[in-house]
Amino acid sequence: MTPTTLIIGIGNELRGDDGAGPATARCLRELYPQADVMVVQQLTPDLVESVGSHDTVIFVDAAAGADHALIRQVIASRDRTAHGSHLMTPGQLLSLVDALDGRAPRNAFETAIPAQTFEHGAVLSSHAQKGIVEGVEAVCRLINEQQTPV
Repeated sequence: MTPTTLIIGIGNELRGDDGAGPATARCLRELYPQADVMVVQQLTPDLVESVGSHDTVIFVDAAAGADHALIRQVIASRDRTAHGSHLMTPGQLLSLVDALDGRAPRNAFETAIPAQTFEHGAVLSSHAQKGIVEGVEAVCRLINEQQTPV
């Protein structure tokens, strides 16, 4: 049976704090082994089938300049065009899922993890490490509040 919740950690783990999304997703995999967890460097159209086959999708990505982890609901974007290799947003992906697959997730959320540095290297700043803990806690609260089956 396909898990009803998909967690997607977005980021390049070799660019400092950009690896905060994948690191958070891996922590959540440990807490929710029944959830489907993916780690990607960026959102691309090849994710349509995976996203469309889940009831709930939680995107997790680094956010430059953020002070604290933040979760917001994502709705399908009217703008279905990505304007570069790293510019497909969760909303654009949801729109593409709906257009191509016809079965967008019922619930979609984006989790922003605080990040400061995106230099080459796999080391996360203390700011991002703290943000990962906050992000994991926030997603756990979301899952419990939404009573989202994982």
